[in-house]
Amino acid sequence: MKKSIVSLAAAVAIFVCAAADDGRVAAQEVRARNGIANVMAKLKEGKPIKIAYFGGSITEMDGWRRLSLEWLKSRYPSCNIGEINAAIGGTGSGLGVFRYGQDVLDKNPDLVFVEFATNDASTPQKTIWSNFDGIVRQTWKRNPKTDIVFVYTITAPMMPDYGSGFCNKAASAMERLADHYGIPSVCFGPRVAAEVKAGRLVMSMKELETAVPKETPDKDALINAELKKSGKTLFTRDGVHPALPGHGFYLESIKTAWAQFEAIKPSSAAERQMKPFYDSSLEDAKMVAITPSMLSGTWKAVEWKEPNGNFAKRFGGKPWMTKTPGSKLSFKFSGTCCKIYDLLGPACGQLWVTVDGKRRPAPVARFDSYCTYYRLADFHVYSGAKGIHTVEIELDSNQPSRQPVAFRLKDPEKELASPKYNGTEWFPGRIMLVGDIVEEPFRVDVKRGESLVAVRDRVRALPEDVRKRGVDVVLEAGEHFLPDGLSLSAEDSGLSEAHPVTWRAAEPGAVKVIGARRIRPSAFSTKGSAKHALVDKVCEATAIAHSLAPGLLLDGELQLDAALVPEVAALKAKGSPIGGRANVFIFPDLQAGNIGYKITQRIGKASQAASQSCRA
Repeated sequence: MKKSIVSLAAAVAIFVCAAADDGRVAAQEVRARNGIANVMAKLKEGKPIKIAYFGGSITEMDGWRRLSLEWLKSRYPSCNIGEINAAIGGTGSGLGVFRYGQDVLDKNPDLVFVEFATNDASTPQKTIWSNFDGIVRQTWKRNPKTDIVFVYTITAPMMPDYGSGFCNKAASAMERLADHYGIPSVCFGPRVAAEVKAGRLVMSMKELETAVPKETPDKDALINAELKKSGKTLFTRDGVHPALPGHGFYLESIKTAWAQFEAIKPSSAAERQMKPFYDSSLEDAKMVAITPSMLSGTWKAVEWKEPNGNFAKRFGGKPWMTKTPGSKLSFKFSGTCCKIYDLLGPACGQLWVTVDGKRRPAPVARFDSYCTYYRLADFHVYSGAKGIHTVEIELDSNQPSRQPVAFRLKDPEKELASPKYNGTEWFPGRIMLVGDIVEEPFRVDVKRGESLVAVRDRVRALPEDVRKRGVDVVLEAGEHFLPDGLSLSAEDSGLSEAHPVTWRAAEPGAVKVIGARRIRPSAFSTKGSAKHALVDKVCEATAIAHSLAPGLLLDGELQLDAALVPEVAALKAKGSPIGGRANVFIFPDLQAGNIGYKITQRIGKASQAASQSCRA
């Protein structure tokens, strides 16, 4: 007998080792780790909290999210508990890490439930680590006191894993990272698997459909009758999304976890700011707006009430739309990774992607086998070495094949010929970056005497006649200047960019010339009357501008009255070559320039001579 026991133990050990080599982690309903003590402290003190639910469709649907929120509100009736529903169906952590800042962190959550184990089921382990490490480090970079809980849902395909006592591979990867950071986790799999094993729960409708032929009238009623007769509960109809009773099992797991969280003391900020778990962490991932200057061809911003305008809330702003082949989205970025956040849909087209002059061999379709409706998606543009990269994405004249969706249609031949499935639409909403957009330099190049105002645009966005003249900035007639030709310039960038601007903006023919150019770098100090970093910046800019263009009539630093009023200049700035007659003003930053512009606009009836500073 003793020999038999030893042999059994050895067999179990061999099985566990094999499972460990597979990368799976033993399934455990709750691993409390460092807990969520910061949230617990707020609830104990009766303070308001906000809970973010961040994940895919299982979290987005009416289920465990609503049930857990209602349970917490009933448990803490004196606390104001708010909800941030940041779940988007059909998306995983690959999109999540980029949208996390705008969808979750910008709303200042106290607690974040992160649920991507289902949609990341086929995602490589290292990719999961990169994404989740980015989510964790973004959170604690913004606020070290924000608590995080990883949540792992279960689907029918995961039953072999959970039935044998292990998490699926995605949840296992997440568990290793959670262990590193001390993040608690709640695994819904063990409870559900135990109910299935006990014969009280049917995991999927497919298990019952074999007993009821597909063509049977009232098939659902017969299945429900079969369930009632057997005393079993149906967990999910499609093998993925739980029915409401299934979500009830998820709630029970949350309750079990909550009891364990209550006694854990807060982790300090120092404890949370640890070395990244994974070297390729996407902690700098973010969303960047698509601006009109990036677009060429025929585009429109989709309004809220127009078709697909409702996606503006998810994009963080109105999406753009084109259906004109040849329309392009073009930009430069400095960084290591770039994707596009857009829509897939029944009438969407396909795109040619060119990076650093190399075009992909095949177009990227914005259509797939789920496209009976429009939904959020993303596609990869670049990942690799850090550097400055040029991107051009062009809408193709051909639409992608619609056959992938045919199996979902009652009459594929007829429906695929309808307008719904024919078109070349594209709806880009945001650029997903690990890096920054590179602003392309532009110049002001117009004839002397033209009454014009600069607007920030690129040459490809200008009218054809302007492009032929080689003009990069449109200067628009009809602007009103102060009698002495006053020009205002606001520069929000550092000295390295400000210096060439100071010089080039004063070149003959650069802008309308009214009398001699008298350039005055503006400040709140006149010849050392005040000390401040902005004053130092103006003084240094003045010196460099003198060295770059010694022929200019230029002085600084001066206050506005000392530069504009001769009588004041005689008192405050004796010997200044400007003599109180400046007609070009260089401000130390955007804020000062904007204030000065608004005053002259509203009181002096003047207009801004440059809507943005011209960058060399």
